[in-house]
This record gives sequence, C-alpha cells and structure tokens, in this order.
Amino acid sequence: MAESFYKLSNAAFAIWMKNMLETVENNIAVSKIDPALLIEANNLRTALNLNLSEKQSLEDNLAGKIQEIKFKRNFLNKTAAKIQTSLKNDSDVSNSFIEQAGFNVSDGVKSVIVPLRPSDLVVTGTSDGINLLKWSRNGNKPGTLYIIEAKTGDDGEWIMIDVVKTLKFEHKNQIPGVKMQYRVKTKRNDNTSTASNVAVVYG
Repeated sequence: MAESFYKLSNAAFAIWMKNMLETVENNIAVSKIDPALLIEANNLRTALNLNLSEKQSLEDNLAGKIQEIKFKRNFLNKTAAKIQTSLKNDSDVSNSFIEQAGFNVSDGVKSVIVPLRPSDLVVTGTSDGINLLKWSRNGNKPGTLYIIEAKTGDDGEWIMIDVVKTLKFEHKNQIPGVKMQYRVKTKRNDNTSTASNVAVVYG
C-alpha cells in the first residue's frame, strides 16, 4: 500500500501529486472529476514546485553564507590572538593600552576555586545493610570531589571510605543496629573543605 500522502515531505508530495493528477486527467471518464478542479490543482502544484525550488536555493545560499562566516570568524580570531600575543610580549606596551584595545590583562595569578563544605547531610539505614547518604552541594561546582568519612560508634576514628562526584553514596555491607556516623568534605585540586554536619544511623 502506498504511503499516505499526508505523511510525505513537500518534495515527495509534489511528485506524488503530479502522478496522481496525470492519472486522473488521463482517465477523466472513469474518475468523473471536475476538470476545473484539476486545472486549479495543477496550477497550485506548479506554484508549489516553484516555491520549493526557491526554498532550496535560499537554503543553499544560506549554507554558503554560514561557511563564509565561519571562515572569516576563524581567520579574525587567529589574527586577534596574534595581535594580543604581540602586545602582551612587548614590554613597551602598557597594560592600560592593552585593556583599551579590548584585551584582558592577566595578573599572572591563577584563580583558586575554594571548595565549600557540603550541607544537609542525611543518612538512612536499610534492613539489608545499606546506609544511604545524601547531601547538598552548597554552591560547589560540578566536578567537585566529595570525600566520605565514617566512624563506628562514638570512640572510633574517622576513616575515609570513598571519594565520589555525585551527591549520594551507598555504604554497603553494614550491620543493622550498629551506630555509624558520617561526614562529607569537598576537594578541588589541593584544597579540601571543612567537614559537613555529622549524620548518624543505627542501621
């Protein structure tokens, strides 16, 4: 069965329409379609073909313009970068002139992203020995490392149990009923935040 003409693309529909009209016109005695309707449809089909041709021409022209823009922009980007490098490497050129020309002036100091302590740490224990931890990033950017520390009871030492990039963690193979305390720190490069609030669970 032929595909429904409603679902055809404009270009495919124009071809389908031409074939359909020719078939009906060549068998007018069988179809009994009003010739005036066929004439009007043919006129509109011709106009549609013209519109489609113009649309394709515009799209081709637009694609060419986009490529021209990309080429010119890339060339100008490289030119601006060369000028920037030349200005910054010239000791006789002042920073104020570089800024006036529209370039940023580096102070030579790399900015340091200070990790913020996580917040709202909560832990929920399950009967199958999984303690589920969740916390808030508290303004830390994606990609921040979260150091998870735990200790057993009240007298145990804090031990790092994992490092993740997500905002939740499953501490598996725990003993239900045993008191566990958790805290989370953030780390970026060589900087580590202070610990979050402590969350307690008895499994």
